[in-house]
Amino acid sequence: MKTEKFIDVIGNKVVYNTFNGQQDLLNKIEKALAGYINETHENISFDERIVPDSSENDLDKESYNLFLKESNMESQDFIKILSNKFNVLVKDRDTYKFTTAGALFFTENPNKFDGIDAGVKLARFDGTDKTIFIDKATLNGSLLKILNEIESFFKRNTRYATKIIGFERYDIPEYPYDAVREAIINAIAHRDYEIKGTDVTFFIYDDRIEIISPGNLKFPLTLNNLEDGNSVRRNEIICNLFHHTKYMEQYGTGIERIKTKMIEHGLPAPKFELNGNFFKVILYGPGENILKLQDSVHANKIDLKKYDLNDRQYKLLEILSQNNENITNKEYRELFEVSRSTAARDLRRLVELNLIQKYEISGKEVIYSIK
Repeated sequence: MKTEKFIDVIGNKVVYNTFNGQQDLLNKIEKALAGYINETHENISFDERIVPDSSENDLDKESYNLFLKESNMESQDFIKILSNKFNVLVKDRDTYKFTTAGALFFTENPNKFDGIDAGVKLARFDGTDKTIFIDKATLNGSLLKILNEIESFFKRNTRYATKIIGFERYDIPEYPYDAVREAIINAIAHRDYEIKGTDVTFFIYDDRIEIISPGNLKFPLTLNNLEDGNSVRRNEIICNLFHHTKYMEQYGTGIERIKTKMIEHGLPAPKFELNGNFFKVILYGPGENILKLQDSVHANKIDLKKYDLNDRQYKLLEILSQNNENITNKEYRELFEVSRSTAARDLRRLVELNLIQKYEISGKEVIYSIK
């Protein structure tokens, strides 16, 4: 009778469930109570909440070792490090449970846990809009693994400008990856994880890169004072973990570093926008002016002297890199006044060294361009 009266009082808030014995009932009550406390305790930020359905067995050793490597830390017992030093693994009776920050950094798939939405969507589009995909991926792994996968995606979907200066070859990336990575880390570290059903997005277009993260700027930050260097962190523990790696050096300097790296690379300063409850960073690329990029800091430098090239081969590499042109065997013979066999030998050697690439365009016609 009392039970029926209780159900009448709470109305449609009642939840019916079945349990496989007393222990199952206790486990589900404990999980529900932990979730309720996490959601209602105003003094507990998202990244320090305990993940009720986690345990130390969820540790992904690859993610943990990657963190140690990027933090220049020697291998140690993970429970000692994660519970004592970083407080992202919490003792719970006879086991340990991860906090959300711990789950994001040290488990294989943080999204499998209730209450965590932490995916990143990647796309390379053909042109300047979202009409045609060239490449795409959705990432749901630990945060440091995600960073590595984004870097691989970036490298295979952006261009390089090749310059020959004296006896050295410079391969200059379309964008300075230090700036790109800084923008990605900011998006991941400062996103609002309370907004469910959304992902950080990393979109590459022909003329720009757009990185969008869920969440408005945290008070008192505004678009007007964003570059003043003030440090306002939404997710303190996540930022602290990044700070222990090589990826996040000083608090409050990320925006300025993005701007500086872009300008040093010969590109426009980044643009920052607020669209509803989302923060967007736009990095504009060089477009057709990629050969005008001046940055030698980020360039991959190759000493051509080690290849023992002849003067003709040096000159060809300089011409192809400066003018972004192609050349045929016939044009090579005419340019340097050599025989067909000499031209073929010179070009074949450059192809073997991976300095130029060979294309067959129609029938037996072959052209060569800078690699």
